[in-house]
Amino acid sequence: MLLVEDPKLWHPRFWITPGGGVEPGESFEQAAARELWEETGITVPVGPCVWSRRLVIPFDGTTIDMDERYFVVRAESTEICPANPTAWEQEVLTAHRWWSLDDLMETDEVIAPRCLATVLPPILAGAYPGEPLPIGR
Repeated sequence: MLLVEDPKLWHPRFWITPGGGVEPGESFEQAAARELWEETGITVPVGPCVWSRRLVIPFDGTTIDMDERYFVVRAESTEICPANPTAWEQEVLTAHRWWSLDDLMETDEVIAPRCLATVLPPILAGAYPGEPLPIGR
């Protein structure tokens, strides 16, 4: 996960999964693979989409409306080396960390999505839904 520290956001400090916007002409899967590479340097096949959510947040005097998709990715290496972060990402992504499920369940840190620890166990067990499950904040 990546640590975001930006006082302009809904919470000034929180952990996120890699990801970002879909570029013109890209599928959600292509965007997921590109964003993963840009933010972590990891290049692996993107697996099935298991979750979706719509999130509307204030940002710097505007509102951002996001249609998020979450894909399974199995990485063999734990090395993180951002390959092409944006200027904003270079400024606000201040750390990275691999979390165990126990760590996610026990942390006082803010995690986005907040429900990650509760929706993750079936995915870790290989039980992928046939269609992406809607998850909350």
